[in-house]
Amino acid sequence: MRTRHIKINVYLNENEKKMLEAKSSKMKLSQSDFIRKLIDDFKINSLSNSDITYIAESLEECINELLKLKKRLHNFGYFEDEEFLKNKMIDFDFWISRLKK
Repeated sequence: MRTRHIKINVYLNENEKKMLEAKSSKMKLSQSDFIRKLIDDFKINSLSNSDITYIAESLEECINELLKLKKRLHNFGYFEDEEFLKNKMIDFDFWISRLKK
């Protein structure tokens, strides 16, 4: 049996309709559920602390693997590639520090 008994009609233009469809499908919710979540102050872009910790740890593992690769490239004389990896590791460090705030 239905728990909601109030029906609300909303008029949207084409752009708003496309945005609603895209955002609700991205969240894997029906359009009605998506709107209800918005009403309940649902934060679409929020991550839990465990998600943030997992992402930060994954990035740190990537940095460790890149460090190993950087050393091997240096040993083989690929200095340009070594510089590229160094820059990527700096990018990873930046994102890790942003995640841990």
